[in-house]
Amino acid sequence: MSASRSGSAAVNAVTDRLASLFEAVGGDRNAFTPAEVMAMWPKVVASLRTLVDIPASEAVIKDGATSRKDQALVAATRLRDVATGIAPRLPIRDRSTLEDHLKLRDPELMAHAIVKNAANATAVAGSIGGFLVITSRTGPGLILSIPLRVATETLVVAAIELKMIGELHEIYDQPLEGSATQRGTTALKLWASYRGLDVTDTGGIFQTVTEIARRPTTRRAAASVTGKALGGRGLRLGAGVVGAIENHKSSMSLGDQVRAELRRTQLSGLNVKVVKLDEEQD
Repeated sequence: MSASRSGSAAVNAVTDRLASLFEAVGGDRNAFTPAEVMAMWPKVVASLRTLVDIPASEAVIKDGATSRKDQALVAATRLRDVATGIAPRLPIRDRSTLEDHLKLRDPELMAHAIVKNAANATAVAGSIGGFLVITSRTGPGLILSIPLRVATETLVVAAIELKMIGELHEIYDQPLEGSATQRGTTALKLWASYRGLDVTDTGGIFQTVTEIARRPTTRRAAASVTGKALGGRGLRLGAGVVGAIENHKSSMSLGDQVRAELRRTQLSGLNVKVVKLDEEQD
């Protein structure tokens, strides 16, 4: 039995569990909060465990030998399939709902609040991921599949940022079009493009996984500097601080990119309307 065939049922089951979890998140505000990220973390870990810890017997076999890269590709593909399945079910608030929840009307203030909330949530994910780096094993073995903490942080951050992108489009009166599935697919493609990824390219998936797996080394190095100043348990605390800052900065930057692009599109549309109006008056 091939890895893709044997894993399809597991992928569907995990997708449904996590989609339901993300659909329910947020309570009255219907937004990811730091507290909710902390609460959902162990549930995401438990769900992803069967997808990213691939036993050798399930790995793709080439030329009679099991390849670590092949196992990583299987794990990465499963993680991508889960993200693709979750995207259409993320709770994207429309403009009216956002105004009610945020108690704001100005689009720029609303957009800032959305991006700030998302960045605060991804910062928590980075803090947890950074903290766990210090207790995780390092070295080439990381690529054997995908470390659970890496897979969990990647999926949680992606979900938060996908929701942010969808809601920014609502705020700037450029909602994603089509069915829920089409909107989710569009949001995922937009997120991937802003992140410089191609979710349809298997080779690109492996490169992304490799890069993500190397990230803990950077966090460890930065944390060691911070930890020396903090002393005692400072190494783990330092890694958590570094992870939080890293994710917060990254999400804020992504939000700014999306907002700038939406403003340009909005301005272009206004210019077209003005030109047409002038032509009609002439």
